[in-house]
Amino acid sequence: MKILTIAISAFLDGICGQQAPQRDWGSELRQLLDVYSSDYGVIYREHIKNDWNQLTNRTKENFDKFTDSRKRVSVFRSKGQLYVLDLGYKNLYNKYLTPLDQKRMDEVLRIGIDSLVLSDLESTDYSQKFVNLTMLRHKLQLNLDVTTVTVGADELRFTDVQNILNTMYKMPSTFESPCMAYFTQMDFWHGILAKIGRKSRPDFIKLRDLYNEAAAKNGFSGATEELLYEYGSGTDIKSLVSSIWIDIFPLYKKLHSVVRYELAALFTEDLVDIQGAIPAHLMGSIHGDTWENLFELLSPDEEFELLDDEELFMNVKEMVEYVDNMFKDLGFPPMPQDFFENSKFQKLDKSDSCEAGAWDFKSPSADAFRIHMCAINKRQDLRQMIFLFAQAHFYRAYSGLDILLQKPANPSLFHTIPDVIRMFASLHDKHAQHFNMTATTEINYLMYMALKELPFLAFAKSLEEWRWKVFSGEYPESQFQRQWEDIVFENMGLMQPIERDMSDMDPLTKIHILLNIDYAKYFLSSASVYEILASLCPLNSDGRCDLRNDAKRPGTILISAMSKGNTMPWEGVYQTLTGSTTISGQALRNYFKPLENYLDKMIESRNLKVGWKKTKPARKKDILPCSAASPCSTLQLLALVLLDLRENTESYVYSHDSDAKTIVRNIKRRFKERRFDVIGILPTCGEGGINLLNGKDGLITPVDPCGGNSAMQFLKNIMDDLLNNRGLVHILGAKNVKNYDFVNRELTKRFPDRVVLTRDSTGQDVLVVNTARPQDSEFVKLRIQDYYFKSSQVDGSKILNGYEKLNVVGKGAQGTATLFKNKADGKHVIMKVVHTDGMSQTERMQALNEANVLKVLQHPNIIRYIQNFENEGNLHLMMEYADDGSLDRHLQCQRDTIPRRPIPESEVIRDCCDMFFKCS
Repeated sequence: MKILTIAISAFLDGICGQQAPQRDWGSELRQLLDVYSSDYGVIYREHIKNDWNQLTNRTKENFDKFTDSRKRVSVFRSKGQLYVLDLGYKNLYNKYLTPLDQKRMDEVLRIGIDSLVLSDLESTDYSQKFVNLTMLRHKLQLNLDVTTVTVGADELRFTDVQNILNTMYKMPSTFESPCMAYFTQMDFWHGILAKIGRKSRPDFIKLRDLYNEAAAKNGFSGATEELLYEYGSGTDIKSLVSSIWIDIFPLYKKLHSVVRYELAALFTEDLVDIQGAIPAHLMGSIHGDTWENLFELLSPDEEFELLDDEELFMNVKEMVEYVDNMFKDLGFPPMPQDFFENSKFQKLDKSDSCEAGAWDFKSPSADAFRIHMCAINKRQDLRQMIFLFAQAHFYRAYSGLDILLQKPANPSLFHTIPDVIRMFASLHDKHAQHFNMTATTEINYLMYMALKELPFLAFAKSLEEWRWKVFSGEYPESQFQRQWEDIVFENMGLMQPIERDMSDMDPLTKIHILLNIDYAKYFLSSASVYEILASLCPLNSDGRCDLRNDAKRPGTILISAMSKGNTMPWEGVYQTLTGSTTISGQALRNYFKPLENYLDKMIESRNLKVGWKKTKPARKKDILPCSAASPCSTLQLLALVLLDLRENTESYVYSHDSDAKTIVRNIKRRFKERRFDVIGILPTCGEGGINLLNGKDGLITPVDPCGGNSAMQFLKNIMDDLLNNRGLVHILGAKNVKNYDFVNRELTKRFPDRVVLTRDSTGQDVLVVNTARPQDSEFVKLRIQDYYFKSSQVDGSKILNGYEKLNVVGKGAQGTATLFKNKADGKHVIMKVVHTDGMSQTERMQALNEANVLKVLQHPNIIRYIQNFENEGNLHLMMEYADDGSLDRHLQCQRDTIPRRPIPESEVIRDCCDMFFKCS
C-alpha cells in the first residue's frame, strides 16, 4: 500500500534523528491525502460493484463478495486513521493544510464506527468491540423484524401493525364501531411497541456506549457531537432546529386542533378530549410521524380523491423517457446512454431486490450512476423515479471532485434538492400530481401535504431531542420512556392512550436510532425545500409555481449548488440556492398560507381550542362495552336501509357507540352525497324504548319519546342531510315498546309527515307510501314492504345454470341448504332454497327479511350473503360456504381421536372470548 510507504518513511525520519533543514508538512500531508484518495477509490468502487450485484442478484456468492469487500473498506479506513494518529499528523493538519485539504483530512480521521474495526496497526481482523457492536446492531434489527404481539387470535409483526394502523381509516369497521376500533387498535399499537422496546432496551444501552466509544476515537465527546459535526464545526444544529420549529409550530397547532375535532367527532369526546392531546395510536401511523392516512377525514373538498394508486397510460420505459425529458426541460443535461442501459427500473426476476435507490460507483467512466427500483405504471412510482433521477444528477454534478469531497455540503441537501423537484411535479405535472389539480382543489393538495409534512417535522424534532440527550447521558436510564412521552406531548400534542411501563422504549422501533443514523437531516430538508422553491419561483408565488414555465432554468442554479460537493461550508451552498445563509420556517408558512386561512375559519366557526393540555387516557373498564346498558337488546350492530326509488337499495351498519354526526357524515361520503326517498332504521327495541344511539339521550322512551336529545338530533340530521324533500324515516319493528300509540303520536307531532313508526320489522303494518315510482304513471299507495323486502329482479334460471349442484348439506321445515360449485371459478357456495309457494304473506316477508338482514351484516365472523333471487316459486339465498366445517364437526373430530382428547378449557375460553369480542 502506497500510504504505508509514506507513513513509514516519515516515521523513520523521526526516530532516526534525521533533521531535514525544513520539513514541508503541507506537501507531505497533501501527498498522503492524494495516495489515500487513490487507494480508497479503488477499494470503494469494488465494494459498490459487489453491493450492486448482491442487490440485483441475491446469491450466496455475491453476498460473500459484498461482505468481503465491505470488510476491506472498513479495514482500510481504520488503518488510515491509525497511521495519521500514530504519526501525530492530527495536530498538524489544521496548521499546514488549506481549508479544502482540511476537509479531506477530516474524512480520513472521522470514520464513524469503523474506528473500532482494528485494535492497532498490527491487527488484521475485526476487534472484539467491533464484533460486539455489529452483533448488537444485527440483534436489534432482528427484534424489529421478527418480534410478534398476540392480540386475540392475531399474531402480528411490527410491519403488520404498521399496515393495520395505516389502513385504519379505510376500514368500514372503524366507522361502524369506532369505540371497538379505538381499543382494538390501541392493543395492537401498545402491544408491539412495548414488546420490542422491553426486549431491545438492555442491548441498546450497550450499543449506545459502543457508539460513544467509537466517536471518542474519532475525536468527539460522543456520538451526538460526531453526527452534528457533519454540518460543520461552526453550526449549532440544535439551535437551528429549534428556531425553525418556532416558525412552524403555530401552523402545526392549528392543524392539530382541526384533526382533534374530527377524531373526537368520530370516536366521541369520551375517547378524544377536545382540549387535550390526541391519543397517539389514532394518527394512522405507528409513530404518529405522518397523518396522511387521515386525509379522507380532513379533505376540504370530498369530491376529489387522491390519485396515488392511479395507473398511468404509459409503461415503465415511457415513464423513464418522460422523467428524463422533464429534467432536460428544467435545464439539466441529458443522462448518458450507459445510465439507462445499466439502471434497473423494474423487477425482472425473483432474485432482484426491490430496494429503491440512486447509486454512485465513483467511477471515472460514463458508467458511474445508476438507479434501482421496481416501478410499475402508477403515479406514486413516477414521483419516486423523479426523486431518484434527481439524486443521480446530484452524484453526477460533483463527480469531478476528489473522492473525499464527493458528498453534499451537509447531509440534508442530498434529500432537499430532489424533494424540490418532486414537490414541483406533485403540484404541477399532470402525470405526477397527487390530485386532478384545479384551482378549487389546491386546498385539498395543501391539506394532504400538511398532514404529511407538519407531523413529520414535529416527530423528527422529538426523536432527535430524545436521542441527543440519551447519547449524552443527560437522561438517566430509568427515565428514557418517560422523557420520550414528555417530548412527544410537548412537540406533537400526542398522548399515551394507556399507562406505560418505564421499561418500555418506543424510539427503539425506529431503525435510525438502532443504526445511529442522523434524523435532523430530514427535518432540515423538509423545511428548506420551501425556501428553495420560493427562491426559484417568481415573487409572491410562495413557491407554488411551475418550474418549467415560470422559473429561469432552475437546473442551472441547482446544478451549481450540487457541483460544490463538500468543498465549502453548507451555508455558502445554501446561499447559492436561496440567497440566505440560514434556514427558517417562514417559507413553509407562506406556502401553506391558503390552508392556514382555511384552518383559521374552521377554528373560529367551531370555537375550537388551539393547543393542548394534559388529560388522563380513557380506560377500557370505564368505556367498554361500548354501548351503555339500555332497556333494549344488547345487540351492538344496528342498520339503516336507504332507498332511492330510482336506484338500488343501499345499507349501512352502525353501532350504539357511534354519534349522529359521524353516522350521517360517513353515509354522505360512502354514497357520494346522494339523497334518498326512504330511510328505514332497524334499531334494538324492547318494552323500555327504542335505542337509536348510545346512552339515555339516544333513547326514544315510552314516557318521553322526544326527550332523548341525541336520538332527536339523529333523526333531524337524517332528514336534513340524507333525505329528499318529501322523504320519510321509518323506525321498524317497535311492536314491543310500551305505549306504542303514544310514542307514535309524539314522534308525528315532532316531525310531521316525516317519521313513521312501524310495529313489524318488515313494515307490513304501515299501509302506504304515497309516492310515485318511475314505472308508475301516477302517485300510488304502496306498502313499505314492497320497497324494503323484495327478491332480486333477476332471471334465477340463468344464475343456476352457472353452478353445478353437488350435494344437500342440510334440511329444514321450509327448505334445504345445498352445496353448489361455480362453473367459472370453481368456488363453492351454499344455496338455501326456501319454498315460498305455500307461505302466507307474513311468512314470505319473514323469509325475505332474512335476506335483507344478511345483506347489511358484513363481518368476518358472519357467513357472507352473496345474493338472492326467485326461481320456480322458491326463494334462493346464496351464501358463503364455510369450508372448515361446523362446531359440531369440530367436536366430533375430537371425539374420534385415538386416544380421545377433550378440548382444553383454555382453548374453549380463548375461542369464546375471541368470538365475543369480534362479534361485539
